[in-house]
Amino acid sequence: MLSEKQHIARDRGIGGSDAAMVLGLSPWGGPFTVWNSKVNGIRPEVNSEAVHFGTILEDIVAKEFMDRTGHKVRRKNNTAVSPKYPFILCNIDRVIVGQRVGLECKTTSAWKADDWKDDSLPDPYYAQCQHEIFVMNWEGCWIACLIGGQKFIHKYVPRNEDFISQMVDIERLFWENYVVPGIPPALSIFDDLSVIDQDSEDMTYPTAEDRKYAAQLANIREQLGDLETQKKTLETYFKGRIMDGAGLDGIATWKKSKNTLSTDWKAVAEELNPSVDLIKKHTVTKEGSRRFLFKFKEAA
Repeated sequence: MLSEKQHIARDRGIGGSDAAMVLGLSPWGGPFTVWNSKVNGIRPEVNSEAVHFGTILEDIVAKEFMDRTGHKVRRKNNTAVSPKYPFILCNIDRVIVGQRVGLECKTTSAWKADDWKDDSLPDPYYAQCQHEIFVMNWEGCWIACLIGGQKFIHKYVPRNEDFISQMVDIERLFWENYVVPGIPPALSIFDDLSVIDQDSEDMTYPTAEDRKYAAQLANIREQLGDLETQKKTLETYFKGRIMDGAGLDGIATWKKSKNTLSTDWKAVAEELNPSVDLIKKHTVTKEGSRRFLFKFKEAA
């Protein structure tokens, strides 16, 4: 987990965890997410529990790596900066003593075990390793991961010059073309779009490309509607077969969930007849959210 000082330093450049997002390889965000962090200081929300326990377990992962490999590691807390590109930087977990090699310590859930099978490595972590290898001028980087709290793996990631060359070029263009002039890059499906607020009631006039994509979206939505109807038809068939039973063995179940208790707080409040001042005291404004409504219709 980065300190506040490291966060401030990282916001001055592209860090290791940013690399995969800039490259479009991360499920946690795309280039816009990184741009928004660097330009507007809006960092993506993270699972605080996962970050908390990941920080606690980092030392354990590092120690287990040393016990299993015989390598001695040393913590490095300062932010490293590329001599050639001062906007490319990294905060590393550990370095292997006596070698030009680093160590990344990770934890993940058991659901992610397949991402680490055999020689596999999650794309975001591969990009992070290569990014750090470039900044530190390492020969490679070890990555160790505790999966589900009970399975430990470690893999060596060798330096990949072809990948590094393409990665650095993309990062440089991203910084020079978007971050420096403050121009936002295109959105991706991985970006959190809820951070884009509405500041105007103006409507934008659609281009020919807008209408082309709108027609594609309309066609997809129609297909999804047909599939949803087919899905409901088949589900109704199986519910009819099950009727008042519990299910069809090996095919489906249709069981009642447990009853739950729910308090009608509005009715309670009305019965207590609270004063207007008391109601105002406990009234808060809930921020409105943006809703995307698709209204396109192809010309007849």
